[in-house]
Amino acid sequence: MKFFSKYFIIMAMGAIGLHTDIVDLIKNGGRPIIMGFCCWIAIACVSLLVQHLLGLW
Repeated sequence: MKFFSKYFIIMAMGAIGLHTDIVDLIKNGGRPIIMGFCCWIAIACVSLLVQHLLGLW
């Protein structure tokens, strides 16, 4: 089960990355990039908090 969970997460991230259109990101300016960065920071913080609360970190 652990193998399959990692496999599917990798597949999902790859699909998201391959679907990203760099030209559209450049045309729209820095706003989507800043939004993605803010989401990345928020997800990382929540993940670390949950790990801390569960005693995993």
